[in-house]
Amino acid sequence: MAPVSRHSLRTFRPFAIAAASVLFSLLAAGACAAQTRPDICNSGGGSFSATFRTGVSARVAPARNDEGFATRRCEAGLSWDDQTLVVAESAAEIDVDVFGADLGLGAPVVAFELLQSETDCCMTYQIYSLAKPPALLRTIHAGERISAADTDLDGRVEIWTDDDATTRGFDGLPAQVFDLAPPVVLRFENGHLLDVSSEFAPAFDEQIALLRSAIAPGDLLAFKNSDGRLATPPVSLDEVHLLDRLQHVKAHVLMIVWAYLYSGRDADAWSALATMWPSGDVSRIRAAIEDARARGMRAQVEGVSSSAGATRAAAKPKATIYDLRTQFVPGHTMDPGGPPVISPQPISLPGPPGAPPKALAESQVLIELLIDSAGKVRSATGRKGPIDPAIQAATADWKFIPAFMNGKPVACRMFFGVSLQR
Repeated sequence: MAPVSRHSLRTFRPFAIAAASVLFSLLAAGACAAQTRPDICNSGGGSFSATFRTGVSARVAPARNDEGFATRRCEAGLSWDDQTLVVAESAAEIDVDVFGADLGLGAPVVAFELLQSETDCCMTYQIYSLAKPPALLRTIHAGERISAADTDLDGRVEIWTDDDATTRGFDGLPAQVFDLAPPVVLRFENGHLLDVSSEFAPAFDEQIALLRSAIAPGDLLAFKNSDGRLATPPVSLDEVHLLDRLQHVKAHVLMIVWAYLYSGRDADAWSALATMWPSGDVSRIRAAIEDARARGMRAQVEGVSSSAGATRAAAKPKATIYDLRTQFVPGHTMDPGGPPVISPQPISLPGPPGAPPKALAESQVLIELLIDSAGKVRSATGRKGPIDPAIQAATADWKFIPAFMNGKPVACRMFFGVSLQR
């Protein structure tokens, strides 16, 4: 593979380094316009290029106008031999989520995240094969964020997103009162896109517990005594404050119901709704929830994993994790007495706030990374002790071309040098 260009460091949202927590933090979106995305190309800034072993190259760069001048837009494309396939000509933001990973479609792929306009809330996820000639395999109309990862390191890659487009403005609520759009976990199996959210119920339970703890008992009682719609305009300052509190309770109750519902526990969802919602409005809001869900991410999948599937997933053996901790040069091949393994290469390495515009790969501190077969960092630890918490949090946004053994992406542990001169 050709060397990967490293774009400038950007701000990031803080994430915890733990499988479920990282992914839910990634999906915890408020109003889209308020988010700062660590994308490869954002408003015409940043670039990426890499060539896969098949000879197919991916490129993301600032778009240029007819006179050849850069614009505040981004473009992406694939090239091979003397041919080019345009992925996007003029988008507000473009990111490469995976490069060379196997998402369950039977071939290595590159997945682009596209935001066509600054005013759009949600991403388009386009998956292309890296064989010659490359082809568009699937388009997913996703939420505010989307990310593929081998969540539980079992060798299968999930795609985490949310149903933000469906629930935005739900039942007249302002977007800023929602801390979390309904998360959705997808996975390709035998070429079919499945909703496998039920296999990750513990992660949803973490969110349910946090949401419940954020509801004041007095405010919940006041909401239960309301009409549920909260459509009457306030006429005094006290009513304005009360409406604000009740809207937050309403949003939290909806997020609790969605967490149960989207993780495949319909009975628990409707029980929570009956317990926490104004009794005279339960039938109306339940019908609205069911209608929104039917129009959302579920409309894009070909199936839903069952509880039996979740049981099989829990029993599945873990993926082999290859130890590359004696190899310091990304992208090089090492052969520690066994099959040769090509170590990961960086795609993007957004840094903590205030970090200088300097590549993190300029080594001063070695950290140990666990990188899954999708090229995502699953843990980051210091070689000789704790690392800077800001660096550790930043690694949750790092993306790599994964390690390869015998042409297949694999998980690995490796040392990686970082430099943060403050």
